[in-house]
Amino acid sequence: MSNSSGSDATGLTISGAETSPSSDLDTASGHWQCFGTAAECLPTGTGSFLDGSVTVPANSSVSWIVSIPTRANPPDGLASYAVTVSGTTPQLMQFDTDIFVIFRDSFDVPNGDGAQSLQPDVAGADWDGSALMLTLPPSATGAVQTAIDARAADNSGFRVEQFSAAKQSWLRAVASGRDGVEQSSAWIRVAPLTSLWVGTTGTQTKPELTVIGGETELDVPIAASASWKVRTLSAGA
Repeated sequence: MSNSSGSDATGLTISGAETSPSSDLDTASGHWQCFGTAAECLPTGTGSFLDGSVTVPANSSVSWIVSIPTRANPPDGLASYAVTVSGTTPQLMQFDTDIFVIFRDSFDVPNGDGAQSLQPDVAGADWDGSALMLTLPPSATGAVQTAIDARAADNSGFRVEQFSAAKQSWLRAVASGRDGVEQSSAWIRVAPLTSLWVGTTGTQTKPELTVIGGETELDVPIAASASWKVRTLSAGA
């Protein structure tokens, strides 16, 4: 949302709810983040999407990223979700951008979200590319740290890196081919202690590494593999 008026929009409440006839979305297991330019909002939250007491100053904007697992075999086959804005809204423009991501193996487990949990102290754990949630710990200023690093048997793989500068935290994804040539995404801002969803999307022949949880979604093509061996995993996974 953006406020193009000459006065602040205060006391706003932003909420979301499923509008499907049946329960196709697991809203209780949702996760959301707020990103604003001078706006006041809750930086992150879990469960049903509800951000109250939002303030959008004049000539500023605010955005939310809402991630909600889809239940296995939804009865309707079509999930619908609506976001409501209530409160004083002078000249408040609302924009809607919908990105629907299905991680590999998302529908294999009834009422599951395809997520796989790996303990941070397990060196050499095998990972099949299913959605993995991990929490970024605070990083030292100016030091690039690796949140997750994984390699396939042919030495292709990827890593997710983070660093802090100017009181901001930044994140990027880097993929490396069998020949060692690397391809990286742009750096994006991410809130400290953010929960990230990392997983493979696309097709089996043209997979991508997808990272959700920053200010924008990261997608980097990676080499096809049946599994990766995790070499580094940040605490909080």
